[in-house]
Amino acid sequence: VVGELALAVLLLIGAGLLVRSFANLQGVAPGFNPRGVLAFALQLAGPQYAGAQPVLGTYKRIWERLDRVPGVRATGGCSALPLTDSPAWTPISIEGRVPPPGEQFINTDERVVAGRYFEAMEIPLLAGRLFDDRDVASGPGVVIVDERFAREFWPKGEAVGKRVRHGGVDSKNPWLTVVGVVGRVKHQSLDDDP
Repeated sequence: VVGELALAVLLLIGAGLLVRSFANLQGVAPGFNPRGVLAFALQLAGPQYAGAQPVLGTYKRIWERLDRVPGVRATGGCSALPLTDSPAWTPISIEGRVPPPGEQFINTDERVVAGRYFEAMEIPLLAGRLFDDRDVASGPGVVIVDERFAREFWPKGEAVGKRVRHGGVDSKNPWLTVVGVVGRVKHQSLDDDP
């Protein structure tokens, strides 16, 4: 009887902690508004989709058609939706930043987005601008960073106008200009620090 009581008390404590953890997670802001969002995966295959232009053209036509559906406010796409446990770690370097000894690059979680993704997910723009029709593959490379990245690497200055590039400190990849800063989004889980 004593053993059963001890086990019951342990189970009750565990259940209480689980309920409290769940309640705490309910109060965590994910950085986007999931209400009213329809998400689906789309993979284009076949010879007609060889190259980036046919793929992007097809996505644009799909978004244009979806934008005409009553009640749709914005459409767009991304390489991995938040909270889908799809990390996309990418090494980058920052123009003018002297890395500490031994550091070859900064590891960032990168998402490729298009269309009006930020508007569709209601991710707030904090500074600068979002991507628009000026941002094409043949134009200058641009990026949008989140507020934590901006605060971490440009704590005293404006992030908009600064430049980063893929790869380490010796990279020859082209520089990408920061055109906007958006709010933080929980990408891996609600308890991570993106």
